[in-house]
Amino acid sequence: MNAHNDADCQTSVTRTFRVEIKRDVRLLPDPVVSSYDDYWTGTQYHASTSSCDGGRTAKYYGRSFFTSNPTYEDTGKLTVTTC
Repeated sequence: MNAHNDADCQTSVTRTFRVEIKRDVRLLPDPVVSSYDDYWTGTQYHASTSSCDGGRTAKYYGRSFFTSNPTYEDTGKLTVTTC
């Protein structure tokens, strides 16, 4: 499975934009299965990551955010049988 996202900012500053694949579990916090950081000084960011998570069937979702900001964006949860 793959997760990717883009982000744009108006000012050029060094930031870290992270994309994660997370497994939805009943206990919090949901574990991060895979992640990638785009550490860059600029205004446009792109990050992508992928994982097989051991070939399990579970609910997964993607999350993206700037590590310097407490807000994030999640995708909907999908049941996936991995690799």
